[in-house]
Amino acid sequence: MPLPVLDGELDTVVAFSVRDASVQVSNCGYDVNLDINVETRLITIGHEPERE
Repeated sequence: MPLPVLDGELDTVVAFSVRDASVQVSNCGYDVNLDINVETRLITIGHEPERE
């Protein structure tokens, strides 16, 4: 089951699932910068929101 990451308006920024040594991104609603370190099990998501 994918894990969603939500923004302040509860829109999905990215959804992913983790299994052992792999990460599968199943949905990406924004222009995000993903850094996935399988060794440390750390996923860093970078995103600059649009200014209105």
